[in-house]
Amino acid sequence: MSLNINKDLVLHISKLARIKISDEEVSEYEKNFKSIVEYIEQLKEVDTSKTEMLSNPMTLNLGYYENALGVSRKQREDKIETSLNVKEVVKNAPDSKNNEFRIQSVIENS
Repeated sequence: MSLNINKDLVLHISKLARIKISDEEVSEYEKNFKSIVEYIEQLKEVDTSKTEMLSNPMTLNLGYYENALGVSRKQREDKIETSLNVKEVVKNAPDSKNNEFRIQSVIENS
């Protein structure tokens, strides 16, 4: 496993997500994160070189859905409307400056 998952990482992620978790939950999340990363590492070993790219099956069958089931996939009309007021948009932000959202850096300098 290439990612070092520990209590500090779990607490850091919960802080970024603004989720308060108990000490008992920290160990549970740590186990779950480790399990997820191990599964992803396992998936990396699967040979997909001969697998064809898959397109969205819904777009291939639109005619069937529209004709046989009577389901219409009409798109809404594209209307130009007034934008939201910038001050109104940022008023509920935990931190803002010059009408922009301010967030804590999530990318560490290496």
